[in-house]
Amino acid sequence: RSAAYEIAVASPVQVQFALARLALVGGNLDLAERHALAVVEAVPGQSPGYEVLAQVHLQRGAREPGRHALARAMELGSQDAGLYLLDAQLTLEPLLASNSWIDQLMPAAQARTVADSVLRSLGLQPRNPPAFETLALALANVAELTEQDE
Repeated sequence: RSAAYEIAVASPVQVQFALARLALVGGNLDLAERHALAVVEAVPGQSPGYEVLAQVHLQRGAREPGRHALARAMELGSQDAGLYLLDAQLTLEPLLASNSWIDQLMPAAQARTVADSVLRSLGLQPRNPPAFETLALALANVAELTEQDE
């Protein structure tokens, strides 16, 4: 027995978002940005346009605009597990380059923020080995482990 499918016409915003994602995975960052900006303009209080913009900026090497769009997407309740992990990894990246001891990478409060981002990612996508590796690095720096951490 096959599953029933409901077919409906996509809204103009859904089309813009689909085109933005398609352009992004196709490597056409200019086109992805144009479509993502159209999504942001149409629904500024929702995360999808900002999710794509973050990836566009970061792929271009524009770290600050990328982090800003990433923060906005998360603030708006993004359900993209990869963005929460990316946020944590972007924080850890320069710290790992410092050649500090693993348990001395960052202050405990910053480690808690990074760990919480990774835990949010794992809540959305539980089977993600890179997220567990990132979580272990963050937890080595927190002051006290929570029940969820353990």
